[in-house]
Amino acid sequence: TPFSEILKGISNVNSPTKDITLLPFEFLHSDWGLHSSSIYKIDQEEALDANNCWFHTCLQLPNAYAISESEILLIRSQVENHSSIFRQRIDEWLEIFTNSNELANRITFLEEKVMPTATLLQHAFNENVIIQKPSNIEFEHFNIDILIGEVPIKMFFDFFYRSGSLQEETWNVIKQWLQEDDKINIRLPVFTIDYSAEFKENREKRKEKNENDEVMQHTKKYIAID
Repeated sequence: TPFSEILKGISNVNSPTKDITLLPFEFLHSDWGLHSSSIYKIDQEEALDANNCWFHTCLQLPNAYAISESEILLIRSQVENHSSIFRQRIDEWLEIFTNSNELANRITFLEEKVMPTATLLQHAFNENVIIQKPSNIEFEHFNIDILIGEVPIKMFFDFFYRSGSLQEETWNVIKQWLQEDDKINIRLPVFTIDYSAEFKENREKRKEKNENDEVMQHTKKYIAID
């Protein structure tokens, strides 16, 4: 999504109509992204502080590259009943953001109303034959976690600035805009992407294996034969 579109979608923070932004993978996994110590869980007291961000695992999806376009369209039609209810609850959750002081209410609504529909949708994904056995075997079959949460608006823009998406001049204008009407205490609703715990574990095993293989090759190459 072009940054201009992202800015357009959130520039009127007091608008009754809210959008949810999908932040890229780099938001959690890059030098210009968030440090893990800055992220809180939904049940931690720090999550109620408007200056902090929190994330909660919402859904787990397969590697999209392992599924063909026609398969994706078919999957959408097969899970439509569950996904439409999930989207409706998300829209209702976004409406609560019209009042920036209702931090606790937003978290409670997410836990009690949104997550049950996410669980049903996840079950539909887990039972889907196409997802379990995608046709495209050229790509690795792993899952990604879709996290839902809230990010302070200053932290949100800071990420795009440090990633190089914002020029200095634009960043200065945004900082001035953030100081108006106490916008600094506003948090934005977001989705972001993370690798699943299973994939991270397998990645570490592969990394360790590769390192061991390199050591073995190096050792074999320099074994004395005299």
